[in-house]
Amino acid sequence: MKILSTLFCFLTSFFLFAQNPYDCISAMGICDDETIFVELNNAMGNNEEMFGTYCSSVLDVHNFEQNVVWFKYRFTTYGRFEFTITPGSFPEDLDFVVFKTATGDCNGLEAVRCSFTGESIGQGLDSVCLGPTGLVFGSLDFVEFPGCNEGDDNFLAPVHTTPGEVLYLMVKSFYGNANFTIEHTGTTTISCDPVGAEESRMSTIDVFPNPVNDFVFIENSENYQRDLLFEIIDLNGKVIKNKLPLVNSKLDVADLAKGVYFLKISDQGSFFRIKKLIKL
Repeated sequence: MKILSTLFCFLTSFFLFAQNPYDCISAMGICDDETIFVELNNAMGNNEEMFGTYCSSVLDVHNFEQNVVWFKYRFTTYGRFEFTITPGSFPEDLDFVVFKTATGDCNGLEAVRCSFTGESIGQGLDSVCLGPTGLVFGSLDFVEFPGCNEGDDNFLAPVHTTPGEVLYLMVKSFYGNANFTIEHTGTTTISCDPVGAEESRMSTIDVFPNPVNDFVFIENSENYQRDLLFEIIDLNGKVIKNKLPLVNSKLDVADLAKGVYFLKISDQGSFFRIKKLIKL
């Protein structure tokens, strides 16, 4: 697995980025079931987390401070926590661990799902263990070990959640820098901790129409005062346009080729929002 450098969140939702989520204590809080886009570049954590005894035979042989990103989920209903992590390029060896915590924070983490499948020595790079991975309904495995062993399919069983429960997801890129998406596909309802004033103001920024032909309008119901920067990013994480000028509350995207992009809106400070943008 491999992970991290910068990150973005998209779709009808947003991602507010205030600190590097390379350790459990700085994990990014996920507030809904929208898809997340992540780009990792030379990420390095500072705190060595204690994972409990489950999956210990796997956890002991990995470096969990390099190329790793952490996410925090809070649930408001009973249901299944499921997701699919899809790499932006192939082959890509992405590992993950899902943790429960009795305290609601990073104390007393207990790994409950561990996936470390990937390339096996002597096998080709077309292995099923180098593609999408995650938790999926119908899978019965709780652990898949390093390599690509008989019966491995890169997916583990869902985690059944209860109201108020907190789970952490750690994703690691084995090869180094990577980009990927996390699509949430389960039946549980995802919430998050309350955000601060700056995050709240950033979340009032709206983007329309979407899909778009020529112009994207930016609406700011809270009159957010900071100067905003706008960038267009493709599905591979490449910046297609940066420092786009905002003229009469709209952005000119007429020259973009048809396809799916991400519009990153930042405040030149700690916070940004990313929206999925469909160009017709």
